[in-house]
Amino acid sequence: MIGKTVAHYKILEKLGEGGMGVVYKAEDTKLKRTVALKFLPPELTKDSQAKTRFAQEAQAAAALDHPNICAVFEIGEAEGSTYIAMPYVKGQSLKERVAAGPLSVDGALDIAGLDDVFDIQEKVSRSIVDALKLQLTPKEAEHISERPIPSALAYEFYLKARQEILKWTEAGLGNALRYLQNGLEIAGENALLYAGMAYVYFQYFNLGLKEEQYCRKQAGDYVDKAFALDPDCPQASFVRAVLIAWNQPKEGIRCFKRVLDKNPNDFDALFVFSCLLGTLGRKSAVIPLEERTIKIDPLNPAAHFHSGFNRLWEGEYALALERLGKLHRSFPGDMLTKWSYGLSLAHMDQKEEAGLIFEQVAREQPGTLFASLSLSFKYALEGRRPETLNMLDSNPSLKEPWDFQSTYWKTECLALIGEKERALDCLERDVDLGMTNYPLMNELDPFLANIRGEPRFQKLMERVKYEWEHFEE
Repeated sequence: MIGKTVAHYKILEKLGEGGMGVVYKAEDTKLKRTVALKFLPPELTKDSQAKTRFAQEAQAAAALDHPNICAVFEIGEAEGSTYIAMPYVKGQSLKERVAAGPLSVDGALDIAGLDDVFDIQEKVSRSIVDALKLQLTPKEAEHISERPIPSALAYEFYLKARQEILKWTEAGLGNALRYLQNGLEIAGENALLYAGMAYVYFQYFNLGLKEEQYCRKQAGDYVDKAFALDPDCPQASFVRAVLIAWNQPKEGIRCFKRVLDKNPNDFDALFVFSCLLGTLGRKSAVIPLEERTIKIDPLNPAAHFHSGFNRLWEGEYALALERLGKLHRSFPGDMLTKWSYGLSLAHMDQKEEAGLIFEQVAREQPGTLFASLSLSFKYALEGRRPETLNMLDSNPSLKEPWDFQSTYWKTECLALIGEKERALDCLERDVDLGMTNYPLMNELDPFLANIRGEPRFQKLMERVKYEWEHFEE
């Protein structure tokens, strides 16, 4: 095709191709301008349905008028080829932009303001509806045009708050609170903003940064405020599920199922639900959740994280190391990936490498539960009993863990340094909180080898085995 002239377009170079066409850079010889020409693949030119879809694509794009959406100059046929002519815009391809790493919220907003994003979303939705000749009910039409927060600036603060929360630091949570409070000042009472406030307070005690009872109450109060404004608020439903899932897992599972019944593609709910079931060793239920998150958001590192993290709880340590190592190399700044990669190294007896990763986490997450856990594991792997015990008492959420996940990690550290009675006390507490991963505890986890011969352990496993076998009841 290079050098060939189709209609009044001279083909200059190939730009790319996809399932519905090949795109070339071309010169419009009539108007003396550079264009992008998208051709229907030759094998589909005789397919009437493919040609119809190709035309509908052009018509849908032509119906949109926005500076951030490529215009359509014409659709035509010449020498047996069907094509769409569009402006040629010089810049990075999507593949190149993705390879450069995720956009920050500020960077995304530089490309398109939130008012633009909402406008584009509505126009695209309506164009699809028109192209498919669908008849919307009044409620469906209202849903297309609705915005989660009326003020674009307030919604911008909400998105920035989410990014700060994911830093997993005290400074990040403080910034998130300020962003959400600014959003409330602009928009007034709003369910989404209140749900965001609730999630910040959950993370304060989840990370061991503030006292659990106070923060849990604050989180619960903000969830109630969100539901008072919107009884169906999905974000509030998600936070309510998170608040109970890690010490009442069966009730948490029911809550997550209700959230996903309303929105099967809620990424946050799918992710946390997967990690919850993964920690409990429920592999058959976890795999579909992992696969769905990747389909929904394949560029999000969290979508790939739990396919490694969950393998840790199934005793598949080599596979966990392979997947988490690959993800860590791609996203070295992601704290959850780094921490879990350290765990996978530790379980594969790569103690020195694990210690280096744990040291990094401790430096980057000062004062958090993950910092204390990282150093606890590092010292335990090195056989440094006094330092391990001291570190286990250094964070409120580790000294007296409120959730079955942290309690299990504490048990592992105690078992590694030979503190058998304390490890068994901790494991019994863990089971009381809902930990029922029988295969991991009874056989697969090498860190519990020191306590498996103890009568208390064997008696406890009888209870855990029953809970494991009757988990669905």
